[in-house]
Amino acid sequence: MKKSPIKSFLKLRIKPCCAVFEDQSIGPVLSEYLNREKINNFCNDFNNVSKCYINDLKLSVIFYFCLDNSFFFIIKGPRLSEIINLILNINSLYKKSDD
Repeated sequence: MKKSPIKSFLKLRIKPCCAVFEDQSIGPVLSEYLNREKINNFCNDFNNVSKCYINDLKLSVIFYFCLDNSFFFIIKGPRLSEIINLILNINSLYKKSDD
């Protein structure tokens, strides 16, 4: 199967397992490029793939559009600052419970 060249891409920030068409960062953004059915397919695929991530962290996702109207996405993961913030919050929770 021959792959189609990439036409354009978008960077999205989405919480794991929470992708739905109605989300302001998904539906309105992708509607310019894809129909509702394809956006729902993306949401289902993303939710299945992102199950292994912590739900509190938004993931950086690069969404690629191809010339043949197909698409694919790559999950880059959460930002380092969010991971550090999560670790610091967890540590402060443990300290409070020990007191």
